[in-house]
Parts: sequence; structure tokens; C-alpha cells
Amino acid sequence: MGKVPIKTEREIGLMRESGKLVAEVLTLVGSRIQPGITTGELDQIAEEYIRSNGGEPAFKGYGSDKNNLFPATLCISVDDEVVHGVPENVD
Repeated sequence: MGKVPIKTEREIGLMRESGKLVAEVLTLVGSRIQPGITTGELDQIAEEYIRSNGGEPAFKGYGSDKNNLFPATLCISVDDEVVHGVPENVD
């Protein structure tokens, strides 16, 4: 069994900073949910907020098949749709 790596103070600070940004994005997106808004619009709101705060969306472009990378910032679904859904109308 391998050793568990110990995080440095800098790494912990970066994790804290990114966690705070994620919490802010979830709060923002949650506040914008209303009848008629699309998952694509919510995705755009999230991406703009992340980038305006110096971040980079972790899901966007994720994958090993360059022809099939995840195209969005959010994994989002409506009601009982499949989990890890791709927002509609994502460029």
C-alpha cells in the first residue's frame, strides 16, 4: 500500500480557494433557476463566473478521446433525467 501524500500549506490554500469558488458558482446557478431558463444558459452563467474569478472549468474539455471531450462547464440534468447530463445548446 502506497503512502498518502501530505498536502503543503500552499496546496491546501489552493484547494480552499477552488472549493470556495465552486460553492459560489452553485449558489449563483441555484439563484438563477426559474421556469424557462435552459441548462445551456445556466452553463454559460457558471462558465462566465468561473473565468471572471480567474478559474478554469474543470469538466469542459475533459476526456481522453479528443473527438469526444465533455463540451460544457456543468454536468446538469432536469428532474429525473440521466445524471452527468450535457446542457442543451452548448457550443
